Amino acid sequence: MRLPNCFSALACSAAICVQARADLITWGAPQNSSAASEVSTAGTLVTARNCFASGFSFSPTVNGVTFSAFGPSGWNNAGSATMNTSTSGDTGYDQMLDGARATSESTLTNPTGWGGIRLDSLGALTVGKTYQIQVWFCDQRPGAGSAAINDRLMTLSSATGAATLTSGVVSNLGSLTQGANSAPLEADPNNTFGAGDTVFGQYVIGTFTRNSASQLWLLVQGSHPTAANTLRPHVNAFQIRELPPAPPVSVYCTAGTSTNGCVPSISATGTPSASAASGFTISVANVEGQKQGLMFYGVSGQAIAPWGSGGTSFLCVKAPTQRLGAQSSGGTASACDGSLSNDWLAFVAANPGVLGAPFSAGNVVNAQAWYRDPPAVKTTNLSDGLEFTLAP
Repeated sequence: MRLPNCFSALACSAAICVQARADLITWGAPQNSSAASEVSTAGTLVTARNCFASGFSFSPTVNGVTFSAFGPSGWNNAGSATMNTSTSGDTGYDQMLDGARATSESTLTNPTGWGGIRLDSLGALTVGKTYQIQVWFCDQRPGAGSAAINDRLMTLSSATGAATLTSGVVSNLGSLTQGANSAPLEADPNNTFGAGDTVFGQYVIGTFTRNSASQLWLLVQGSHPTAANTLRPHVNAFQIRELPPAPPVSVYCTAGTSTNGCVPSISATGTPSASAASGFTISVANVEGQKQGLMFYGVSGQAIAPWGSGGTSFLCVKAPTQRLGAQSSGGTASACDGSLSNDWLAFVAANPGVLGAPFSAGNVVNAQAWYRDPPAVKTTNLSDGLEFTLAP
């Protein structure tokens, strides 16, 4: 059961308000696995586990992180040689991706039930701290016909509450609070193995803030595009890392006053994480209604320069700048009920060649909004500015 409105914490400071869903995991976009450098080293390691296959137990060190051999409760099925002779060029990464652990229920389904792995029992999770979780799924064995193993998908989710497991599958899901689902991870996106192969399944990174002492569960559901196929939930490895406090996000500069007396106000929600593909939204309220506008940003610092002689706006972002897509402010003409909004991380993920890319933790970005106001100086007005530092 997926419950969409289970926000239980709201943390606000100054003009910046960040809304957090208690304990549950927010997922980024799945990424293709290809090199050991993909193993995150952000923050501080809490636990790293390699879900080994029977008779195929390894505790490899990959990119400086040691993944302890691990068999989740009730997950007694396993697969070995899931890399199917492919190699990443890193022995540890190959060992991590070459064995998988699966639930052990006797009845196979498509889609499967939700396999559960209790996370809070594997390492200390401190209330008030934010954590990153990274999970891998790889299975490059081709199979045949409707049993094509390399077409399998695994969808991840999370839940809080006292779960009951039956052969590794959560049997009382309706009594838990479940979080958002990830996009499905593909067993082998390019359906290629052996010499020359460069894609070894997929991984995904999620984040969560520990807001309670409740049980926290990683949920895994398997599926296959062919309805006749049956399978079990399974994963290869995962790690949890404690992230440092969120870097500063601040508002600066002065917004212009529009012809109808509107003073726009910029703010942001979410965390500006360099490893995330979404989840940091810049918004501007109090914009004149029914006006065309857009966001823009720069990576060269702040500016406070008059926006034309006699105007009330200031250019708050030092050149060069990058525009985001144009949009309508909505609202009512001549009123101050319009708004502009963009998920900055999603824009960067969808446009890898934009100014400043690729971004890394510690990069500082400045953003501002521009909108049309024909009677004003330069026929436009600007919001105040927003400065933020990218987290890992």
